[in-house]
Amino acid sequence: MMRKRNYKILKLIMPFDNGFKRWKNLYEFEEFLIFSITFIYEIKKIFLSLLFLSFYFFRLS
Repeated sequence: MMRKRNYKILKLIMPFDNGFKRWKNLYEFEEFLIFSITFIYEIKKIFLSLLFLSFYFFRLS
């Protein structure tokens, strides 16, 4: 029961090519997750810094 539920959750996370076949091993999937999380974090950081700079220059003018 628990294994089936975990498999459904994994299929939600990676719905392509019947789950695990897309990833040769779990290490590759974990690497992809870490990369995507850091990528989103970097984009958020750049966006927030641009927002802060725009407010700063708006107040200067």
